[in-house]
Amino acid sequence: MNDQETATDILYYEAIAKTVVTLIRKTPDAPVTIGVHGDWGAGKSSVLKMLEGAFAEDDRVLWL
Repeated sequence: MNDQETATDILYYEAIAKTVVTLIRKTPDAPVTIGVHGDWGAGKSSVLKMLEGAFAEDDRVLWL
């Protein structure tokens, strides 16, 4: 496997991404900070790509 992040869920992390999306959408009046932790190659960047895609059109979400 290559080490390039992807929005394609090859590690079956879609459930994690969907949970984070739900958390953010259900707390629209409160700022939310989320940390993603894992070993090298665990799929952190891929989960972030999935989240970025879910919020691509939402100007209320700030990506740093």
